[in-house]
Amino acid sequence: DMRNLRFALKQEGHSRRDIFELIFKYAFPLSHGLPLFAYVTQEKYGENGWDIYKPIEEFRRQGLPNNKWRITFINKNYELCDTYPTVLAVPFNSKEEDLRRVAAFRSRGRIP
Repeated sequence: DMRNLRFALKQEGHSRRDIFELIFKYAFPLSHGLPLFAYVTQEKYGENGWDIYKPIEEFRRQGLPNNKWRITFINKNYELCDTYPTVLAVPFNSKEEDLRRVAAFRSRGRIP
């Protein structure tokens, strides 16, 4: 992207050449026999990432369901829309059949 990085260093107590060589070494690790950073820092996670987000709890945190919105499982197994989550908040008065008809009319089964 043509950015230019510059370092302003005082020459007191160290060589700029040493710093340049270190930066060059880690900027091009394969050329210097080093492993790629992405493979060195393989972070381990204590819990399964798929279990972190709980849609029902998140909707409750947002005050849903309420008198204007309800929760539906119409997209269970991604049958309605493969790009939407399995749990949705929809207008309270919307009927499941209406949601299916709207999805059939729209691109990739997406509901507004």
